[in-house]
Amino acid sequence: KKISLERMSHPCPKCKHHASVQLIRSEKRWTVFNKIISSIMRVRYECSQCSFRDEELPHHSNE
Repeated sequence: KKISLERMSHPCPKCKHHASVQLIRSEKRWTVFNKIISSIMRVRYECSQCSFRDEELPHHSNE
């Protein structure tokens, strides 16, 4: 399950799309016989247009 944590979009450093990167929280759960055996939560920046994913957004020169 993926949940966007911010409304603002950022430019992607990989594919150069101007507004495709957002801060995303993703959760993965492994369930066996109706019991959760593992639960992983990760917060990172992800691009909706390419495979870019990173814990931090690269700094831009216009900041």
